[in-house]
Amino acid sequence: MTTPRLAILAVAVAALAAGCGESCPTGTADVENIPSSCSLAANQTVTLYVNLCPHCNETSPQCEVDTSGAASGEIFLNTFWELCEEDQDCPAGGCDVSGVPCTFQVPPGEYTVITANGPSSSITVGAGGSPTCGNPGALAASF
Repeated sequence: MTTPRLAILAVAVAALAAGCGESCPTGTADVENIPSSCSLAANQTVTLYVNLCPHCNETSPQCEVDTSGAASGEIFLNTFWELCEEDQDCPAGGCDVSGVPCTFQVPPGEYTVITANGPSSSITVGAGGSPTCGNPGALAASF
C-alpha cells in the first residue's frame, strides 16, 4: 500500500474507534420544574421550556412532545439525555439545566402537562397567549 492510502486507512480506523458518527444511548431525564400558569398561543407552534436535573454522564438534553392526549386535556413531555459515558456513581450536577425546549401545537383549552419522571403542570392555550413560556436562556450557558 502507498503512504497516502495508509494515512487514509489510519484516519478511518481512528474515526471508527472513537465512535465518530455514532449516537449514544438515551435515558429519561429527571424534570425539576415545568413552568406553571402559562398562557400559550392557540393553533400555532409554541415552546414550553423545562428545567432538568443532570448527572455527570448525561449530555444533549432533548424533549419530544406527545399531543395525542390533547382531546382529553393532556400533553406528555418525553424528556431525555444522551448517555455517552458510564455512570460511575458520579454526583449529580444539580438541577440547574433550564431552557430545554418542548415545542408543540394544540387547539385552545386547559391542559395538564405530564412528564415521565417529574412534576406535572397546568397550562392554558388560547387567543392572546404567548409563543413561549419558561426560561430559554440558561441552557446555552450550561452546554
